[in-house]
Amino acid sequence: MVAEADVPAYHYQDYESLSGFETIEWSHLSATDADQFTENFVRILLKDGLITNLKTN
Repeated sequence: MVAEADVPAYHYQDYESLSGFETIEWSHLSATDADQFTENFVRILLKDGLITNLKTN
């Protein structure tokens, strides 16, 4: 599906910064871990040039 859509794809197990979290009931992160996961994922997206940092302060 990713190839057909011609879009990038990410799997958490491919990134050390995304794969070290404990899940609740095998599918959810705690609020604290979710915040950290999102921050780590955004860093990857910024590095890959898929999003830009528009923050001005």
